[in-house]
Amino acid sequence: MPRYSTVLLVLVMLLSVGFTQPTLADDINTVFDELPDVANCEPGSLAEAEKEAVTAIVNRIRHLHGLSPVTYAPQYDEEVMESSLIIAANNEITHFPPSNSVCFSEVGARGAALSNLAWSYPTDASVRPLLAPSATDVRNWLIDPGVPDLGHRRWLLDPFLREIAYGRVDAAPLGGDPNLLAHGAALKVQNSGVDGPLDRSPAFVAYPFGNYPLDLFELDWYWSFSAVADPLDFWGNADVDFSQATVRVRGIEGEMTVRNVATDDSAVGLPNLLQWKVDDLRLARSYTVEISNVRVKDEVRRYRYNVRITPPDFADLQVPVYELDGTDDAIDIRAGQEFALYAPPPSRIPNQYTISRRGMVVQMAEHSPYVRLMWVNGSIGDEVVLAFGESSLILRIAETSAGVRNPLFALRQDLGMPVYKFAASGSTYSAPQGSQFAVYVSPDVSAQGIQRVEWTQAAGSQFAIEFYSSRVLLVRIDAGRPGDLAVVQIGENQSFNIEIRRSR
Repeated sequence: MPRYSTVLLVLVMLLSVGFTQPTLADDINTVFDELPDVANCEPGSLAEAEKEAVTAIVNRIRHLHGLSPVTYAPQYDEEVMESSLIIAANNEITHFPPSNSVCFSEVGARGAALSNLAWSYPTDASVRPLLAPSATDVRNWLIDPGVPDLGHRRWLLDPFLREIAYGRVDAAPLGGDPNLLAHGAALKVQNSGVDGPLDRSPAFVAYPFGNYPLDLFELDWYWSFSAVADPLDFWGNADVDFSQATVRVRGIEGEMTVRNVATDDSAVGLPNLLQWKVDDLRLARSYTVEISNVRVKDEVRRYRYNVRITPPDFADLQVPVYELDGTDDAIDIRAGQEFALYAPPPSRIPNQYTISRRGMVVQMAEHSPYVRLMWVNGSIGDEVVLAFGESSLILRIAETSAGVRNPLFALRQDLGMPVYKFAASGSTYSAPQGSQFAVYVSPDVSAQGIQRVEWTQAAGSQFAIEFYSSRVLLVRIDAGRPGDLAVVQIGENQSFNIEIRRSR
């Protein structure tokens, strides 16, 4: 009797607990030994480090649940790479791709039918793609956001799972924008001939369980429980009845609200499942779960265990991590440096942002429901504004990729012209006719940057003034006589003067 998988439409990343984890998979040339080529229906080849990363996080997860580790099965590499190619080439996900799909193959179709699948909307790769690490897919298969039957989680937590293989393809869909990379991935979880007695057999598989890190959990999504009724035979685990079962969760506040209780006996992983949601969870609080009236092979059983959701561990990321406490309004960052933003629940990191000028490059990849990986490039003073409902956070470039922190020196290098710092209202900057320069408004003068620009000028003179960014104005003196003056209003109560001086 076959066991079937379900479908996932998302993506995210990693952590550690006795397993070695890689750094961010941000460079496409480190993810692949051979790049995918959709035009020629070539899936490319995945770097060994990516396969190792996926095996590591799968085993890290299984370790948290007291399950035996899996081994990597390279004989399935072709299946998972071909099925990932079908997803990326068609920019859509299905376990049963039709034969007229772009880059269809029987091998890929077999891999799609027997694997957890992932797809993500194309990401901008015009300058430098920030690809989510391969372990990202595993994290989302475990959490299974938006997948109520939790099929991907059940496969990962199947005590009888012995082998896995992983494939991914990041490439522009056929006929699409070549600068937009779709992501397709597959994890082989259904293998024939590997079922047998368990060498490690917990009494149950519960999610979450014990001290459980937040990077592997979403507070308002489903908890789950499966009884290990028979460690000798997979199908013996179908003899579990949850029809009279009750679920109670208690915390220091007392009884928690348990809702959306459901059961499922399909053979997606273990063929018994009880799932529910819990309201008003808090980080670092201890909860006791009690499940009663479970009938296992004609015996009524009760299960009891503890859960504590712990903060994520970022030691493996090897990038700066900024934790937001709700009082931040701006964070200084370095141009061209990867970093992570962590907003403890109930906050969420947004996927939308605005930039202060054209020419900036912003890349964002999901890490978990509460973390985003980011890469921002631009000039000192450039800003990215992230929206949090009614509030916002400014990411401000305060250092160049070369480590220069002096904004005037850095901007002179970028712009190739003199740059003056706006020091006080009423300041005067003198320059000859035909010259151009920039004026930089620092955060200590105006937290919000330059809100508006108006100017008046002497009759017959011509001044061109335009935004370079929200903190930098470009000034050009096209015509006029020595002594001609322009008054530039840059805010409600802030202004500076430009005076034409005699050429030397």
